[in-house]
Amino acid sequence: MAIPATPITVGQTITGKTSWFGGPNDPSAQGTPASGIPITTPGIAVYNRATLGGWWRVKFPNGKTVDLRQTDLGPAPFTGRAVDVTYSALGAAGYNEQNFPTDGTVTATYLGKTTSGQPPAAAVAATPGTALALTSTPAAAASSGAGGDLFGAHHSELLYAAVWIGALTMAAYLLWTGLNRSTHGAPARAVGRAARVAA
Repeated sequence: MAIPATPITVGQTITGKTSWFGGPNDPSAQGTPASGIPITTPGIAVYNRATLGGWWRVKFPNGKTVDLRQTDLGPAPFTGRAVDVTYSALGAAGYNEQNFPTDGTVTATYLGKTTSGQPPAAAVAATPGTALALTSTPAAAASSGAGGDLFGAHHSELLYAAVWIGALTMAAYLLWTGLNRSTHGAPARAVGRAARVAA
């Protein structure tokens, strides 16, 4: 099955279920990711070849937001998942392999590609792989010393709106599920790993 290379614009957001992959406890995912970047580097997999190597701002069910590079391709559409997270990125998101909310919902906003191996400068509110706390208003972000607001001095209104829409969607989802989706069993993770698509 050919993985599409669908062009998307900076600020475009995807929302969907997630899982994790890789590491010593995942023998089904021991190869090199499609980007060639080692699996020990925190990253994500998205089912789009056009964004491979680009950066995404991922908001997790626990409210933490982390800038992560797309290092791999997947998960396969039939899994119903939108983003797979490398085991090496779990700590930055506040999780480990035992408590990661497999099939929980994440929101990922595309930040674009760089040649430096770092997230785009205008979008950085913390170092790569560092959890960010979303603030409720631009004024609150300014008071935290984050450079004026969550996205820095030159943010895009579209990006700002997209993240808030994603945050509202996440809040509605968590209310709907009664906040009971803290963990899922190994079989759910195994399905995701088995379904990952080879580059």
